[in-house]
This record gives sequence, C-alpha cells and structure tokens, in this order.
Amino acid sequence: MTIEAQNRALPAQPSLEHLRKEAKQQLAVLRSRAASVQLADAQLVVARSYGFSSWRALKTEVDSRREALGILPPPLPEGNFYRARTPS
Repeated sequence: MTIEAQNRALPAQPSLEHLRKEAKQQLAVLRSRAASVQLADAQLVVARSYGFSSWRALKTEVDSRREALGILPPPLPEGNFYRARTPS
C-alpha cells in the first residue's frame, strides 16, 4: 500500500525513528514497482504525506517539536567523530 495520497497530521510527540521505519516500508512498496527507487524517494513520499515539501522539512519540524517538549536526542555513541549540531 502506498501512502502517497494520504494527508496525515504528525502526532503531538513525533518519532523520527518511526518515520524512518515508515520510509523504509514505503521504499519496499516503491521498489516493487520500480527497482531504481532510492530511499530519498521514499522519504519524500512520507514527508509529503504529512504535508511537508521535503524530508528535511519534516525532520526539522520533528526536531523542533521534540526540543520544545524537552525530549533530547539520544547521545552519540562513544568514539563517534560526528558532532551534534548546536545552535550558534
């Protein structure tokens, strides 16, 4: 089942992990129709199903809502060389 035509609202406490899983499920559906589909295509379908123009816009909204609720992202694993973005 594709979610392209759905127009859904984000829950009050959206989970980026859940949205990632949704995108991976959508990827499987899309690949059954066209093998050349990439994860970014599935992420776009999910983002648009929630009324956002892009996955980045969806992620920004999720991060913003979680920050407003005081829900911090999980800590980076030990030895990870990537730094979390901090507001300047």
